[in-house]
Amino acid sequence: MTEVKLTEADRLALEGDESGLLLAWEVPEFDKHDRSPRWYAIVGTISIVLVVYAVLTANFLFAIIILMGALIMFLSHRREPNPVPFAITVGGIFVGNHFHPYHEFRHFSILYEPPDVKRLYLASQGTFRPIMHISLEDMDPNIVRETLLGFLPEDLTKVEEGLGEFFSRVYKL
Repeated sequence: MTEVKLTEADRLALEGDESGLLLAWEVPEFDKHDRSPRWYAIVGTISIVLVVYAVLTANFLFAIIILMGALIMFLSHRREPNPVPFAITVGGIFVGNHFHPYHEFRHFSILYEPPDVKRLYLASQGTFRPIMHISLEDMDPNIVRETLLGFLPEDLTKVEEGLGEFFSRVYKL
């Protein structure tokens, strides 16, 4: 288990949680991909073709969306992801400065296929709430699993990452 540097707000929140800290590690704010100049050339060419198509068909909103997406991808590549503290406590889960009690989650699942996929998934109770996915980094998935089994049921039906995550990882989006 790696040592986590918690902010003062995190420490105060944990001290307020009578049960205390069980596991903690830092996760990157977002996945940073190593992109080659060739990748940028391909994506740039596709973007230009789509913008030209959008202008020729008078679909200016589509052109703006493509340009904004390209700009966001370029700017995010130049920025390093900030480390975000993640902690499992007896009372719930901390992600950064946000505390989520266990009753907010239906279940959890772990996909562990190193070196590409090492993720913890936490499914929210609500229908329209997203599934939270947390990088396991160097954590032992068995320790994380055994810790969470005391509080949440495990979903054993999730055996592969979603199509969106797969494309995002493979095409470095």
